[in-house]
Amino acid sequence: MSKKVIKLTEKDIESLVEKIIKEDSVNENLPRRERERHETNFRRSSFEPYKREGQLMDIFGPYKDDVPPNVISYMRKNPALIIKRLEQVYGRDKVLRYLGINE
Repeated sequence: MSKKVIKLTEKDIESLVEKIIKEDSVNENLPRRERERHETNFRRSSFEPYKREGQLMDIFGPYKDDVPPNVISYMRKNPALIIKRLEQVYGRDKVLRYLGINE
């Protein structure tokens, strides 16, 4: 069995250390429940939706169990972006009509 030799420069080691430190500091800033979600990669079996996430899941009707938990979390955290993207897809007129707002 041959041994594989990996050569790292000092710069390579420094960049690896910086990357690890950044990952740790980002995770430390998250609340405990969010850190746990990230650690489990939003596994469906351990996903306990927040109240708002449960409401978002209901949007998808019978397909709500097919939507990945990280997508639901993204929607909860970025509602303005989601609505703007729906507007880009359907157009402002239709979005306002769907909302019952007549301009």
